[in-house]
Amino acid sequence: MFSKVDGYPTKPFPNGWKGENGLYAVGFTKRGLLGASMDAKNIAEDIERCWKAEAKHTTVFALLPHNLNHDY
Repeated sequence: MFSKVDGYPTKPFPNGWKGENGLYAVGFTKRGLLGASMDAKNIAEDIERCWKAEAKHTTVFALLPHNLNHDY
């Protein structure tokens, strides 16, 4: 996610905030508080998307009839 040369994200602004395996980076935009706030907003929206997708997925299984949850 980070360059070995300068330590900043390898993806250019505004896409450098999201790494792999749930790693996020805030404030490495070289754009001060505005850049950090944009990163924070993108991260919050990404977490919301992931949370809603997970909640939707688990809700489907919770709504299944009891007899469909057993292995026969």
